[in-house]
Amino acid sequence: MTPLRRVGLVFAALAAFFLLLSLIPVNPARLHENEARRVVDSLPLCGESGPELVVSAPIEDLRPLAKEIETRCNSSRKTSGQTAFSLTRAGNRLTLAPSQQDTFSPVSVTRAHWSALIPALLAVALAIATRLLLPSLLVGLCAGALLHGLDGTWIGPLAGASVGTGHILYSVMTDEFHVWIFVFTFSLIGMVNVMSAGGGIEGVARLLTRIAGKARSTQAATALMGLAVFFDDYSNAVVVGASMRPLSDRARIAREKLAFLIDSTAAPVAGLAVISTWIGYEIGLIGTGLDEIGLDPSPFSVFLAALPFRFYCIFTLLFIAVNVWTGREYGSMREACRRALDSGEVLRPGSHPLAGATSPDAKGEPRALGAILPVAVVIASVLMGMVLDGAGFFGDVSLREAAQAFDWSKIFALEGSYLTLGENGAMVLAYAALLGSLLALVLGLALGGAPFSWLVRAWFSAGKTLLLAFGVLILAWALGHVNGLLGTSSFIVSSLAGDTPPWALPVVVFFIAGGISFATGSSWGTMAVLLPAVIPLAHHVGGLPLLLVTVGTVLDGSIFGDHCSPLSDTTIMASIAANCDHIDHVRTQFPYSFTIAVAALGVGYLWVQWVPPWVSYLLAPVVFFMIFKLFGRRVYGK
Repeated sequence: MTPLRRVGLVFAALAAFFLLLSLIPVNPARLHENEARRVVDSLPLCGESGPELVVSAPIEDLRPLAKEIETRCNSSRKTSGQTAFSLTRAGNRLTLAPSQQDTFSPVSVTRAHWSALIPALLAVALAIATRLLLPSLLVGLCAGALLHGLDGTWIGPLAGASVGTGHILYSVMTDEFHVWIFVFTFSLIGMVNVMSAGGGIEGVARLLTRIAGKARSTQAATALMGLAVFFDDYSNAVVVGASMRPLSDRARIAREKLAFLIDSTAAPVAGLAVISTWIGYEIGLIGTGLDEIGLDPSPFSVFLAALPFRFYCIFTLLFIAVNVWTGREYGSMREACRRALDSGEVLRPGSHPLAGATSPDAKGEPRALGAILPVAVVIASVLMGMVLDGAGFFGDVSLREAAQAFDWSKIFALEGSYLTLGENGAMVLAYAALLGSLLALVLGLALGGAPFSWLVRAWFSAGKTLLLAFGVLILAWALGHVNGLLGTSSFIVSSLAGDTPPWALPVVVFFIAGGISFATGSSWGTMAVLLPAVIPLAHHVGGLPLLLVTVGTVLDGSIFGDHCSPLSDTTIMASIAANCDHIDHVRTQFPYSFTIAVAALGVGYLWVQWVPPWVSYLLAPVVFFMIFKLFGRRVYGK
């Protein structure tokens, strides 16, 4: 092909691209918002002695208002000072008037549009079809930024796809919470590498082999450890995965199965725990919904009362118990487990593990304390840090004032515990992981006798290990950010929520929560959207009993969507911890998560208004046993 023809093809492709853009319907509300922003940007043109004007225009057409301001104010640009104006909305009109206030704000008129679904659906479809996660997420992000830039001009989408994507990535990468999560993940994986290089992991493996040497006992030990690390889903995933992966590989357990065990005991356990990094966020959102209807119960008491209706999370733990006990698997998980057991290939040939490197070779003596003590210190440091954070030691008050106000009875109180009041949880995780890394280094030298340079090199090798993982996390967070800008969750809510009978409301809410969480990859974002909205609705339809059930469905549906979504950060963390191909993890976990969700709906939410929840919990293990018996094949055990 000649160079001239190549250039022609490029221009033809660009022309087709912009023609396609012209066919995408522009969200009318987005145009109104742009005009409102133009109005506000025009206000500083008016000087202090400028014309006294009171102008109004329909919200549907703000252009005359913007032009009127520019026309009347241009003549006064030479005067010094500025006049502040206020924008007020009355009915369907937007009114501008002189104001003595120093600041003014644009009127937000954004409404959700069906095109808000395109980025998430595009990213998920491409990821599943091509197994190329990074490019798929990037395409979804660029598509979202492009859609956000649609303003009726040809330059808008181009600026959105280029400059807009850059701005979104910059805001995500510089977000304080995200930075601390990067430090925590790097430090904890580095600590595991040091433990491996110093012989600690080998020592733990030899110790656990005595009690969990076979596949089923190893899976049971993994699940129990997931229950033990209940206070945070990120800590749960990384600690359990790093500790159990060597033993899991020895027992020929597929990495996909390990990732499932990690993922299924991370968010469900942290979401159920009354002392965790989740509880403060959850009761805060519940409180917002209760304030809307003026109910007296405290948010914490509502959370506790809703625990019996957390069918999906509790059914997930019951499903794991039946799964491990029977030794049976079905679907794509059975294929993965059979491959690992027969050939010893714990990873699918040709897969791309997120933590794409093996652990460094051990050059120290196998001492179990070299791994047990750092993990214990990380867990203890996180708990202590959460207490200090909740007590205000990391806030604006001085250490002396925080110490004087400290109340020992609030450490493990059911309500108002320091463990649930902190606002710097990611920072606490990061410092705990750094402390654990330092201890692992010291123990690797003192107990294992490994060379210092080898241990330091092992810690820094976490950067190479996590390069792909951090790229996926950044793009997943960025895609979630652009979904928020487009109003993806608002569109799903407005489309699916309607006149619903009381018995069906929990089912509808569960589907809405799962859909939002799947599309956005954020269970917390889903909770933030739905809880304040559905609590008043549920109370109006069915009173306090239906309100409690609906709170449980929102919290559980959000976690279900997380388990099924390749965009979810907790699902990505499970893939990192298990050193598993992320798409393989999502592909094998989906049939199990979907089974649990169907059971939660059929055995739980559909008849919860007539049957007490304890009946559902008695039936669920029987249902799961029958499913494994009918559709599963024995893989582990005799």
